[in-house]
Amino acid sequence: MKKSKLIRLLNTVKGDPDVLVWNCQLSDYVDIEHQLTHSHLVRMTFEWYCKLLEYDRIAEKQDPDYRIPESELPELQKAYDAETGWGVNDLINYRDVSARKYHRKYVLFMKTKGRGLRAVKRFAMD
Repeated sequence: MKKSKLIRLLNTVKGDPDVLVWNCQLSDYVDIEHQLTHSHLVRMTFEWYCKLLEYDRIAEKQDPDYRIPESELPELQKAYDAETGWGVNDLINYRDVSARKYHRKYVLFMKTKGRGLRAVKRFAMD
């Protein structure tokens, strides 16, 4: 979510209630720390995806002159959209981004604070 959208959403709330994060896996909530973590997400470019696929096919067919046909590109675009996504990967460096192998976008993470509850207390029905 973009910062401006989050601010607009929070401005619609009346009063000054606590803002918590819901954890769907545990059906429980956690509080947010008072700091943001700056990071980057990366995603492989379509051109690099095709180049890696081409390398695989060259090795598979043992044909160093193999090139992906233009007619396959729309199908590959669909596969690329389904198989790749934004993620955290500290192994991707600036050279990979400047060589146009990966896209990079700046993000902020809100860290959550653990409540310190163990399973016995978390599910207690008092």
